[in-house]
This record gives sequence, C-alpha cells and structure tokens, in this order.
Amino acid sequence: MSTRARAVDSDKIWACLITNASYLPGLLTLNFSLRRVGSKYPLVALHTGFLPDETLDALQRRDIPLQQVPFLFPGSSPEPEPSSPPPDFDGIISSSSSSQTNGTTATHHAKQASSSSSGSNTSNTTKGWYANDPRFRDCFTKLSVLSLEGSYARVVLLDADMLVLRNMDELFDSNTLELDENRKRVFAAVHACTCNPLRLKHYPRDWVKENCAFTALEKEMERWRGAENKVDKKLEREGKGKQGQQQQNDSGLELQRGDNSNDTYTSDDDDDDDDAAAAAGDDIPSQNDVPGMGMLNSGLLVLRPNKAVYKSIVDYLRSDRATAPNLPFAEQSLLGELFRGQWVALPWVYNGLKTMRWKEVHVGLWSDQEVKNIHFILTPKPWELNKKEVDALEDGPDRWWWEVDAERRRWEAERRIGRELNRINCS
Repeated sequence: MSTRARAVDSDKIWACLITNASYLPGLLTLNFSLRRVGSKYPLVALHTGFLPDETLDALQRRDIPLQQVPFLFPGSSPEPEPSSPPPDFDGIISSSSSSQTNGTTATHHAKQASSSSSGSNTSNTTKGWYANDPRFRDCFTKLSVLSLEGSYARVVLLDADMLVLRNMDELFDSNTLELDENRKRVFAAVHACTCNPLRLKHYPRDWVKENCAFTALEKEMERWRGAENKVDKKLEREGKGKQGQQQQNDSGLELQRGDNSNDTYTSDDDDDDDDAAAAAGDDIPSQNDVPGMGMLNSGLLVLRPNKAVYKSIVDYLRSDRATAPNLPFAEQSLLGELFRGQWVALPWVYNGLKTMRWKEVHVGLWSDQEVKNIHFILTPKPWELNKKEVDALEDGPDRWWWEVDAERRRWEAERRIGRELNRINCS
C-alpha cells in the first residue's frame, strides 16, 4: 500500500498507530467506542508494513482501514528499505521474529536508527533508549501521519490505550479549532500532568505537582468559584438572581495555548461571565509561572498533515539534539521542544489521564460526567488485567474499559467475528 494514498473517502480521520499485537485489544475497543458514541469520522490504523498477518486480518475483519506510514526513530531514515531481519530488537517494535510481512520486521528500522547516526549523536543505540519504558520506542512513528499532506485535511491522533466515552467530533471543526502553521498553531493537545504520583525515579525531577498545569488550573477554578460567589451575592442583593447566567464549566473548557499568550481553545457553548472574570482577575498562569503550562501529553493530537512540519521533525530526529536524555518522553518531548509556544491547549476532558482521577492528583478537577476520552497511561493496561483483578476494582476507568470491551465482544459475536483473537498472542 502506498504511504501517500488515502485509506478512506473522508479527508478527516481519527488515527491510531499499531506496531504489534500487544495493543490490538486496545485499538479494537477504541474503535468500537468511537462508533458507540456516534462519531461520523472513521478510525484509520497506522502501521509500518510489518504487522503479523493475523493482526492485519483482525483489523480488516472489523472494517478498520489501514494506512501505511514511514517508520521514525532518532537517527533513522524515515523510509528505510526492507532487508533481511537482524537479531531481535530489545523493545516492542516487532511482535516476534517469526511474524513478518514484506520480508522483514520493524527490528530493521530500530537497528538502522543506531547504525545511521552521525556526528555526536552516538547515544542512539537501541538498548540506550527507554530502558524503563520500551514502548516509547514506537511512539515517534505516530508523527509520520504529518507526511500525508494532500491526503487528509485534519487528523486526530489517538493512542490505542484510550477509551472514548462521549462524542468529540467538534475537534474536526476548523471554525472552532483553527490550525495555521503560519500563525504558529501547528497542532492542538492537552497539557501533560507532571504530578508523577507513582514517584517513578526515571521521570524528570521537575515532574512534581507544583509544576503541573492542572494544579494551576485547579487554583484558577477555586478563584473563579470564589468570584462567582461574590457575583451571586451581589446579584441577590440587587434582586437579579442567577437566571440567565452562563456558568463556567468545571471541566476548564478554556485553556491557554502552549505558550504564555492568551489565545485559547474555547468550546462553542462556553461563555465568560464578565463580572466574575473581573472579580477573579485575568492573570492566567503562564509557562514562566508554571513550567507545566508549556508541556503537553501527546496521547491525543489534533493536526493538519504538512510536509514542511514533517520535514522539520525528520531533520530534528537526524540531528545531534535527538538524544535519549533530551527526549525522555519520545515524540511528546520532541513536540514540546520543537514547537514550543506553537500549539493550542485543549481542555483536559479530551485526554483525561486515568491518574488525574486519583485522590492525591486532580480529583477536584476530574468529572466522570464530563470526561470525553480516558487515557490509560502507565501499566498494566486494562486488557492486561484478568477478570479477578477487575472484579476487585472499585467503579472507575478500568472497569469502564472492560464494560465497553464486553459490549464490543457481544456485538462481534452476533456477527460471527472476533474468534481470531484467540489465536493471536497479544502479550
């Protein structure tokens, strides 16, 4: 399949990268969740041409379109030629040495990444990259979708470990969310949560709660609520009451751009209350005040394919700057560094990290009734849990995933599809 051909009739797509069978259950349930909420846009599975036949068949049997994209990794060529497979890569890019298509595995790509490095970029050996999080080694390839200029007008990239609970087709509306590279609006994303609640030692030292964008947002919400209370009391004294007022949504539907400007993404139904804004003040925290305001989570990205942007990414990956210490979170770090101040911040509801719901993280911001898309960061993933482990859980994201997954399996059983998963090793 050509890496430039459009996989579907629509020029607006959801897209999800899959590089091996271990994330297949996640992608299938993600796709089902999009259909379940009535999205009018198709999900396209991105791959590099080296998925096992059984995995490809599982996608095709569910009418999930496939789009081949170039493999990306620091130091590598974006479109390497197939060759005989080398010894297994120590990451997760290839699912097995015996499951091959097109004469090789993605192992070749990762090996080329280390062998083609030049200059001082000598740390680019496969074993030196993401020893604590080997799944990150695949993530750069997500950005290959930017090479598909002319095929798609807008792409919303989703990670396979996500579950869509509410329709969010508004992300495709260019009138609501305009992207313009010339105006430094290259893509849109949700801020990263830098709280590091598990205290993972390999995370950057500045990933602490006080530096988190959502901590700042929670404080702003508290100030806003206090200002609303003052306005309410004033209106009560004047006999006007609350009728007809447009209330600020607790999901924080207005967030800052990925720099310290005040150019924000705001939903169509969100409206400022001038009196409350005046009472609260308009000094929105900037990156200078809160480091996390400049950090993003790349689990959901709204972008417009652009060859110039793609070239800048490839050039960066082939430069001396593309080292493991400089890119601790793979493509997420790359985007934050290369396009600093050039991205639009979306409300958290579009990429609700499951850890944000934890009491010690951002439970004051989280709302089960408002979150549109849950991101199952860290491990284990929901599909890696067994039924006994899930039954022991309280009501929450992992249980929700299993409920939607069970609904998917029932839907497939009625149509006599899905049995091939029993033959695929998803571990």
